[in-house]
Amino acid sequence: MGLLRAGIEAYAIYQIRAADKYLAKQNYPEAKKHLEAALKVRPQSAVLHLRVGRLCRQMFQLQEAYNHYRSARELEGVSEEYQLEMMMMQAQTGDLDESFKKLWVYYTEDKPQAPLVCEALALGALFEESPGMALFVTENWLKKEPNNVQALLIKSRVVSQMGSVDDALVAVEKALDQDPERDDIQKVRTSFLVELHRYDEAITILDRLLQKQPNDPDTLLPMVRCLYNKGEAAKAQELLTKHLTEDQPSPDLWAERGKMTLQLGEPEEAERCLRKALKIDPNHQLANYQLAICLRRLGRNKEAEQIDEANRKRDKESARLVQIMGRDLPNNASPAIFWELGTLMIKGGHDSGLQWLYKALEKDLNNPTYHQFFADYWEKQGKPTEALLSFEFLAAYWLELKEPDKALHYHEFLSDYWDKQKLPLRCVSVNMFLYDYWTKKQDTTKANLYRERLPDSLRASLAKKD
Repeated sequence: MGLLRAGIEAYAIYQIRAADKYLAKQNYPEAKKHLEAALKVRPQSAVLHLRVGRLCRQMFQLQEAYNHYRSARELEGVSEEYQLEMMMMQAQTGDLDESFKKLWVYYTEDKPQAPLVCEALALGALFEESPGMALFVTENWLKKEPNNVQALLIKSRVVSQMGSVDDALVAVEKALDQDPERDDIQKVRTSFLVELHRYDEAITILDRLLQKQPNDPDTLLPMVRCLYNKGEAAKAQELLTKHLTEDQPSPDLWAERGKMTLQLGEPEEAERCLRKALKIDPNHQLANYQLAICLRRLGRNKEAEQIDEANRKRDKESARLVQIMGRDLPNNASPAIFWELGTLMIKGGHDSGLQWLYKALEKDLNNPTYHQFFADYWEKQGKPTEALLSFEFLAAYWLELKEPDKALHYHEFLSDYWDKQKLPLRCVSVNMFLYDYWTKKQDTTKANLYRERLPDSLRASLAKKD
């Protein structure tokens, strides 16, 4: 038994050290894999929950971050590190006015947490579409850490938004000097090369990336566009034909092929490709506009007009988005405004809208409409555990309203979740509700399932009653 424990501890230490090596170069996805592996053998470690939560926040996986924060708080209480994380989450999701003064002191006093704080403030400024503030924070950060990969990447994003693609490319290439093996940074580099019409340089990099991942849409699409912009349309089409399999889930690739096929005078095939794109993403702008053109060329003007009408509605929603960001948000930072903004962004196919929806939930934690959205959204995405907080809220909410049938689904999910985590004591009341519910429905099989998940003392008590 002692050897087993020593082996488990050695495994955890190995994974933590591996994560630290990746974190030294700000490679968050790889670091997260190792910390999650360590957490599997140290599930009661508040420190590890906080570290994984921080990485989730840095990658904008906000609900997963909240789940880890909650576990850390339950295990260790409200520590100083936990409080700092909450402030950085607040800053990163847009509450800059409230959190800047509290956090910037970490930078001015040169505290060890200064880089983390700078990152959260810079991301928060980008989130609020304040590139000037993001650049101010990032430039100060780079004064202290001139080779910080994450700072350089954020700077490239900021200066690109401000119109200086040349400076963005310089920042990205400096980031690559620190970690040349990062394919994700190479992809960012090629996007700037394409914007600068340096197609041959971009193609050289993309060709190397395609050899590693031939069907990667994030590499294939810019390669196709490079070839097309160079006047090599036939080569671009050949590349798409070779790699674009019927099960390819990228709407961008299908839309691009539809557009190119239409330009080559094949509207029937173009329609098939564009509809494939829209099946994956009904709001895809390029696919929708190209489909209207395609249908007119096929003589189906009535259908084309319906598509045009839907496009006009989307354009109107986009205009409302701009209005909220430019006029309403600065003057009315209410949960309702956050929710409208997030909803419009999600409808427009922008996953970043989730950040605004979470911001609304953070300010109005007892709003059942918000929780219902997140429970439904993550369940459709096949990731219901991302909405664990919402499932717990809705389970209690419908019980309070004396609606056991509506509460059933959320209770069953919670019971299965904690049973898989081998922590049935986390949901004794949930399993008791399910046992009572199915007993009343006279479904012995299901009643017994949840009875078995109850503590021994409760099962013994129930046996006496029987």
